[in-house]
Amino acid sequence: MFLGVVSSLHLKKLYEEYGDALFFENLRDFLSSTEVNQEIVKTVREEPTQLLSRNNGLVLKASKIEKIEGTSSIRLYEGSVVNGCQTTLSVVLNATEECHVLVKVVETSQENAWEITRSANFQNQVRRF
Repeated sequence: MFLGVVSSLHLKKLYEEYGDALFFENLRDFLSSTEVNQEIVKTVREEPTQLLSRNNGLVLKASKIEKIEGTSSIRLYEGSVVNGCQTTLSVVLNATEECHVLVKVVETSQENAWEITRSANFQNQVRRF
């Protein structure tokens, strides 16, 4: 497992290259006008430096993770955003200044991939305050 931070610029490049295929194993499609997404967009537009502290980030799964020697980067094989479609697209579609998002990347077999997806999206309901 790897924990890290990804730049909005890199997220935009990934989305340009892969489009909605990034979310192949995500449980939800993009829900553009939810209250939560509106708050993400507000932060991205008005206080982009605060996104890292205000957002839970993304969870990606991959069948294999390879550290790229001499860099702080990793290469994912069969990678997919399994939690964070809302954050990803809110950032990709609205960031005009660079901001950063927390990322957790889990290496898992195909047999366990949906268990990662289910677990990453399983949470207690929280009433809005």
